[in-house]
Amino acid sequence: MADAQRTPLVTFYVPVYNGAAYLRESLASISAQTFGDWECLLIDDHSTDASPAILDDACKRDPRFRAYRQPANLNVANASNLALRLARGKYLARLDQDDLAEPTRLAEQVAFMESHPEVDVCGGAMLYFGRENGVASLPADDGTIKANLLTGMNNIGNPASTVRTAFLREHSILNDPRFPLSCDYGMWVDCTLAGGRFANLPGVMTRYRTHEGQASVDMVALQVGVIQAKTRLLLKWFPDLSFAEVQAMEPLLRANAVVFLDRESAARGVAVLRKAMASPRPSVSGEDRAAVEAYLAQRCALWQGHLDEA
Repeated sequence: MADAQRTPLVTFYVPVYNGAAYLRESLASISAQTFGDWECLLIDDHSTDASPAILDDACKRDPRFRAYRQPANLNVANASNLALRLARGKYLARLDQDDLAEPTRLAEQVAFMESHPEVDVCGGAMLYFGRENGVASLPADDGTIKANLLTGMNNIGNPASTVRTAFLREHSILNDPRFPLSCDYGMWVDCTLAGGRFANLPGVMTRYRTHEGQASVDMVALQVGVIQAKTRLLLKWFPDLSFAEVQAMEPLLRANAVVFLDRESAARGVAVLRKAMASPRPSVSGEDRAAVEAYLAQRCALWQGHLDEA
């Protein structure tokens, strides 16, 4: 067991809110890591169930666990920001309260990042189990991961992510507490804009539990945060477009959400897409520009088809 008094190489952190049903199993997966030089910050967001007692017991059993209780229910973004302030590790690894870290997750991610100092964010595949089952494999290379930020999908899995702590602090990158449902996406956008580099390992890093007890997601609130972050990205990647033009184009890029637009708004968005494609640019943030252009063309064709059918 690592000496709790010396600086650990990795800080695991687990935001907790009324997670008693699966929390013990999640913490056990951290204790079972083959890489032992870690601390784990357990940030309790003012739970009302047995979670605080479970966290206290974990800390008594293993001093590498450290529990903190928020003074009120302040949301997961604030809990994550507290973990960043308290972290002592060179690397900051996230795990959710109902998920399981694969035993070799830290060993694999730390080894990769130690040998690839240019990489600031390392993720990996996630195995879905429970109500839904399957493996979510994500692109390995930086350029594709960044290009996929346009869709909001298939980039970095938050519960499987390990980040260089110094990179986040140097660039003052935090989770936005205004948008707790999409704060992870906003963080990846901000890492991109700050010049960060991404990678995903091919193996499963985290087992992602799907179950009936998971809170239903407010899709409107989720989308508001995604739109805010994606707008920042589009303004950087397409500096020739005005803010109004980016606002017109953004709804047409939502691959994972139903978008209802009147004909005039859709036509305006298509016109902006055509303008964006008419002036090809080199990569701005390391994104695979060919993949970006291909996605713009695909969305433009799709929406033009809707207009032609109307």
